[in-house]
This record gives sequence, structure tokens and C-alpha cells, in this order.
Amino acid sequence: MGNSIIPNRLNSSINQSIIVKHHFNASQILSKSIACNYIQYFVYDYTSGLLIEGSFVLIDSTIWRQAMPTSVTGVIPTAEEYNDLVTQEELTTALGEITTDDISIGETTLNQILSIDIRQFGAHPITEGGYEDFDSTDAFQLAVDFAAANNIGMVKYSGQYKLLSFPKTFTLPGDDGTVYPSWVGNGDTNIAAESTNFLPVSITVPSSIKLMADNKDKDALIGPYNYMTGDINLSSGAMFLFTNGSKETTVRTQMENISISNSFIGYVLEGISFRSDLNNCLFSGCGIAGIEQGVEKSTKRNIAIINCYAGIVRGGWWTYRSNTRQTTTYMPPYPAIDVYLSCWVDADSVDGFSYTSPGGTWDARYAEIDSFF
Repeated sequence: MGNSIIPNRLNSSINQSIIVKHHFNASQILSKSIACNYIQYFVYDYTSGLLIEGSFVLIDSTIWRQAMPTSVTGVIPTAEEYNDLVTQEELTTALGEITTDDISIGETTLNQILSIDIRQFGAHPITEGGYEDFDSTDAFQLAVDFAAANNIGMVKYSGQYKLLSFPKTFTLPGDDGTVYPSWVGNGDTNIAAESTNFLPVSITVPSSIKLMADNKDKDALIGPYNYMTGDINLSSGAMFLFTNGSKETTVRTQMENISISNSFIGYVLEGISFRSDLNNCLFSGCGIAGIEQGVEKSTKRNIAIINCYAGIVRGGWWTYRSNTRQTTTYMPPYPAIDVYLSCWVDADSVDGFSYTSPGGTWDARYAEIDSFF
């Protein structure tokens, strides 16, 4: 390829997907992303079949070997953050001869390819010296927010991290006190609305983001909750809230190789879970592994729940008073835009599921957690 063919083509396609259609013996540029004033190229090695993230990075027309800098600070990384300088000629030789005819745009999306790691935003595994009790909550949220703002579809981690604080809140569903207007004065009446309750949350994740770790048995997210003695009330919080911004919509949740432990509630879904995918996930030492408003066309594969008082609770949210057909006519604001508030549970394929209880018999703590929901 000429020195400018691929970079120019990439520079004009920041928000488009770019993949190589044909096989070559050498590594080929696959795609790129913009992140905090530096450009990262993705290289696909057809010989090994591996996607190598950040093998070459372009900074101010200078190409550097190695991967991303160790942190994302919003400034252009310095040369010291890379191993050694690579000349344009060396890059051209490594990539081989490619023309624009060999590049296809639109066959995949960038957010299916790109990912970031929570360590880029200040997270520290507890195995790192001096960080045994470090709270990585804020760093994790920064990574999620950055991914959502930059059309990056995946947030990754490896190692064990503590998420100990609850900077976010989730407004819980509640009865607004109204009934179908035609019933008022005909055997029913509006009543006072329920008080508004809030659930503290460590991390809020939008529908567009997938959470992924390398190995659920080695990588873990650890909360502050003691499942044997911790308080059973709203103040104990949840680790994750997956939301599309409203209870009257769908939400897509994607977790792979995720391990959640020591959390009163592992995760909460706001809205109807639609085309969600939980794959190879572990929940341990939780009061309730997860709570989902409703489910449609979703998949759970290889889910292990160990020493949790409750598994994944689906449906059952009290969101309106009218006890009748599940149609928009009888749902606030009469009519509702759809029947999301009915919290239905439909197609949810479960393939591989195991559960181990904290104790052998039903006791007062089981009953208290059951009453909480």
C-alpha cells in the first residue's frame, strides 16, 4: 500500500466499520477508534488468526509500536509511554500492499470491535501492592461512561476489583395511586401515591455496553456486603443497574465471564430485558443475585449461583393499580405507550444453571429477604 491510502481511508471513516475482505499473509489494518486525542489502529494477523489491539498507534503523524497508554487522561500520550518508534516505511512493510479495493465498509460496526479496560481509567486490582482495599467504583463508571459516549461497545477487566461505594441511585417503581379514569366513582377511586423509594447503585450501565472479563473463576467484582449478617433493606444497595433510561422501554443486558460477589443485589434491570445475554456468569455471597423487571427473547447460559439467598428474580414488580387485562388502555397515563409496566416474563432461554444455598434449611433470614422483595 502507499503510505497514505489506509490512514486516509480510516480518517474519513471514524464512525463507520472497516474490515479487510481478503486474506493476506501479513498483518492488515482492521479498524480504528478515537480516544482522548490519540488514534488507535487495530491490526488483524491472518497467519495467527488473532486480532491485535493497538499494535500501532499514530500520534501527531508519528507511528509508535505497542498498545494503549497505561491511562486515559484526556491528553496526548508521551513517547515514553510506548516501547519504540516505528517508521512509516516499517509499518508499510509489515502491513503489505493493500489498496482501497481490499477494504469493505459497513460489514460490521465499530462498537462490536472496540473495547476499553477499566485500568485505563484508574481501577486497581486488589492483588496490586498497596491497593488491597482500593475502591474501583468511580474508575469503572468512568470507563462505562467513556465507552457509551464514544460508541465503544465493550468494557473489559481482568483480575479482582472492589466496588465498595454507591454513587448512583435507582428510583424504584411505585403505585401512583390512580386507576383507569372510567372506574373513578364507579366502584373505585384514586388514592394517595406511594412514597418514592430509592436503591443505591454502584455502577449504571446503558443498553449499548457489554461487560466482559477473561475468566469468571479468576476475575471478580467484589462488593462490601456480608451475605450472612448484612442489613436486608434498600440501603444495602445493588452493584449494577442496567437501564435504557425508563421503565417503559426495553433494555439489553450483556455480561460474559462476569463474577459478582458480596453484593446485597447483584444487578437490577430497569425495563423489559430484550435480547439480553448472560453468558458464563457467577454470583456468590449475595442476598439476591439479580432482579429483572421483565424478560423477552433473552438468553442465559452457564449461570452459577453460590451462597445466595435468592437467585435471579424476574417479573413481579408492582407498577400500577388496575387489576384487569394487560392492555395500554388500563395502564397510566391511560393509555400507556406500551405494556412495559405489566412486567411480563416471556421467552428466556436458560442453558446450564446451578444453585447452591447458604444453608440447608429455610430460616428467618430467607424469610426476611423474601419479604423484602
